[in-house]
Amino acid sequence: MSSGETDPQKLNGSWHDWSGQALSEPLGRGALYADGFFTTCKLRAGRIEYGDLHVARMIKSADALKLRLPEGFDEDLRKLAHNLTHHSGSGVLKLYVQRLPQDRRDAPNLMKRRGYAPSTSQVHLAWQFFEHAGLMSEELISINPAVNAVLLTQKVSLVPDNLAGLKTLARLDQVLAAAELSEQRQQFADSDLEGITLDLADQLCEGVSHNLCLLIGGQWVTPELKRSGIHGVFRAALLKHGLVHSCALNLDDLKRAQGAVLINSVRGLIPLKSINVSGSLIALDGGSGRHLAELIRQNTAFMSDILC
Repeated sequence: MSSGETDPQKLNGSWHDWSGQALSEPLGRGALYADGFFTTCKLRAGRIEYGDLHVARMIKSADALKLRLPEGFDEDLRKLAHNLTHHSGSGVLKLYVQRLPQDRRDAPNLMKRRGYAPSTSQVHLAWQFFEHAGLMSEELISINPAVNAVLLTQKVSLVPDNLAGLKTLARLDQVLAAAELSEQRQQFADSDLEGITLDLADQLCEGVSHNLCLLIGGQWVTPELKRSGIHGVFRAALLKHGLVHSCALNLDDLKRAQGAVLINSVRGLIPLKSINVSGSLIALDGGSGRHLAELIRQNTAFMSDILC
């Protein structure tokens, strides 16, 4: 569609909808190039659960993407968490960070810098808050009922070393995995069904929105995720305190596991009682999640880190 505007100076670098109406930057670099990252936090009693680990991952993400978080970002984030939960006491906060677009008034450099090339390290931050007073009544280490899982055909891409584990805005693998899981839930008539993914090297990766832990020979292990997947903050806490060890894992390891648990910092632990792998069922101890939860609760250093 053509624009009704004819002045090239006003058209230069501006955005328009399909009818030709001028718009104010509807698509930031996050939408155009996935040039940013995000995190999802559980807030409780005015504090961010695993707050230090969330902030550390965001700083690592900013450094990797050559972005500059605002001065005092850590303190401002904690103040925001406190203010948001002043009434309800708990909820979920999603924080999005993306690179600022180039100022189109910078006409001399517009052609040279348009497209992928970043023109600034400054960021735009946005957040969403979902009030959830019921979270206050949950235990710090919550265990969900055991569910079944299926190995999805959608695989997770391999990424360069400097992007491995980061929660960037490039999440199409997870979008397609979630779409496949939705289809599988309908096929199996199981609304609680969860999905497990491999990466493109056929190594075990993660769930659709959770990290994966396996109990093998009495030891809890998690995929090392050197070139794929997300380094979740719950997973990071488990590794930090030596409750779980990371290593390369494949389908053979999955088949010899006695137990399996999906984890993330918002939902807690989700034990798996079976995994469907191409029609073959791997039976698991659905009570193994209690074993991992008890190990965590007995680790005072871990528990004190949750609401640091």
